[in-house]
Amino acid sequence: MLTTKLTPLVDSCVQNMRTQLKSPGFSAKILTSNLLHPPHGVHPFFQSSHNLSIESMEKIRVRVTKTDIKNGLRFRSAHCPIALATKRKLNNQSVLVSPSGIHIRAFPVEISNLKKIQKFVNDFDNSRYVAPFSFTLYL
Repeated sequence: MLTTKLTPLVDSCVQNMRTQLKSPGFSAKILTSNLLHPPHGVHPFFQSSHNLSIESMEKIRVRVTKTDIKNGLRFRSAHCPIALATKRKLNNQSVLVSPSGIHIRAFPVEISNLKKIQKFVNDFDNSRYVAPFSFTLYL
């Protein structure tokens, strides 16, 4: 069956992405941006289960501070408070925040509290009050 043949390939690709995301010298060209970030959200291939559990991933706690909120720019996916906090935690790696989640070096990453992040971004972009909060990245 096609699914059983693809699962090891997908696992290998995901493991490779994790390794690249953690290496300080990696410089990704966004050749896959249309695949990973189509106008309607994350490509269905990346939404499917590929036998990886969040428990086996490295957890990184990110805190969005008052300073991040003060310095964040509305409607700027690489400069919103969540992106600023994530960049600070990950030593200024390329970070984009979108309605579908957080992308590091053009790769989507697992996060806790997606609904909370979506509400924060919506409130911030619409000049509503937002408070500092924390979330977890899974790499």
